[in-house]
Amino acid sequence: MGKRRRRHRDPQRLIVVIGVAVLAIVVAGFGVFVVNKINQPDRSAAEMQRETERIATEAAAQNAQFEQERIDKQNAAKAQIVFPADRPYTVAFIGDSVTAGSYATTVEATWPNVLAAKLTETGPVEVAMLAEPGRRSSDALTLDIPPADLTLVMLGNNDAMAEAGVEGFQQTYPALLAKVRASSPTGALICLSPWFAASWKPGYHSTVKEACEAAGGEYVDISATHQPRNRAQVGDPSYAGTATDDGHPNDAGHKAIADKVLSQMFITAPGQ
Repeated sequence: MGKRRRRHRDPQRLIVVIGVAVLAIVVAGFGVFVVNKINQPDRSAAEMQRETERIATEAAAQNAQFEQERIDKQNAAKAQIVFPADRPYTVAFIGDSVTAGSYATTVEATWPNVLAAKLTETGPVEVAMLAEPGRRSSDALTLDIPPADLTLVMLGNNDAMAEAGVEGFQQTYPALLAKVRASSPTGALICLSPWFAASWKPGYHSTVKEACEAAGGEYVDISATHQPRNRAQVGDPSYAGTATDDGHPNDAGHKAIADKVLSQMFITAPGQ
């Protein structure tokens, strides 16, 4: 038999084939890389949008929590007005002519009635009015103070007008609050400052504040409402007769006093 002829492969051709194959692999890989690069921005944008929305949602929830905590803390510092479910809420007012209503044009426009009307939006209210023109803190000590869910005391105006000095007021006012506490140990207590500016008669406002806080009450400084626009003028008509001085509030003044007091009250309806 004759010898079979051995075929010799062309080395150059083999190199070309291998090169083409490698090139094809590189091109395919580059294509996948380019496709991924083209699609990647869209996917990243969507992910960034979702992350932004998540952060915004968490931030909003955290801010809402902080705001609620701030409101709760603020409300906790106010006088707590909690209406009972089985009876009217009882309120006692102790004061002088300003609390008695001078010089409002109607009884309804006096600051105690403006305040009481606001309270009745939450539930029934019973009011005991222990206010009289000219009353001083020493006079109030002789009162039979009824028990109440809320007692509001506004005195010091006539004490200061008497020119007897603040020393007596520093004794009688705390004694009056002690008497209020004896009558209503767990009731809310709100002490209004005198209506005049503290700089006019130093010592009266600070006495009210210190005594009230010592008695567990809420001090409300109403002296900023003593503005010309809030004062009745001599000759102005009022429900109790014509105004004879400009040292008492008009309707706007009474409302300003009531609004200031209401701003320091946290009112809770029955069952809440």
